[in-house]
Amino acid sequence: INTSLLSLLIKNNVRSLFYKNAHVPLHKIIQMTNQFFIQKKLTSTNLITGVLLRIANNRIEYVNAGHADILHQSGKTGKIRVVTINDKNIKGNPIGLKECTASYTSIAFTMNPKDIVFVYTKALTESMNKNGERYGTRRVIHSLSECTSESLEKKLKKLEKDLYEFCKTDTFKKDVTMIMIQKK
Repeated sequence: INTSLLSLLIKNNVRSLFYKNAHVPLHKIIQMTNQFFIQKKLTSTNLITGVLLRIANNRIEYVNAGHADILHQSGKTGKIRVVTINDKNIKGNPIGLKECTASYTSIAFTMNPKDIVFVYTKALTESMNKNGERYGTRRVIHSLSECTSESLEKKLKKLEKDLYEFCKTDTFKKDVTMIMIQKK
């Protein structure tokens, strides 16, 4: 199956499970999705990664299926951190990996006023300069730390500019997608 078609099928499956199971932890929704695709033999040589967020009031529940980490910036202190549990990697396997029994972990955290969650594709951190050095999460955090009081749009523009300067290009092999969510 073409990866684009597989992505659409997964999106529809996750959406359906998400809305039908509003009180089911997100890690179980991703596990159900993975099992469905393995049982239906819809797996692909191109695995699908992703994150799923459930936002309710000031609480965010999060699960990661082999995707780039998400970042959280405190609106109060400006401090930026990778969202984890006690600095433990919580990434599950990509969806469609039939060789393993996928285990996923949901975590929840509080969003306070002006807090920001940053979700991005791996293409951001895996983009390389001509010396083969990756941009990396450390540089993402550093770039965002230099503009903590700016608008979301300005933060994204700064990060994009820093990435282009690091890589010495504005053309990438993979799609670089960045999303920021801020609590009012």
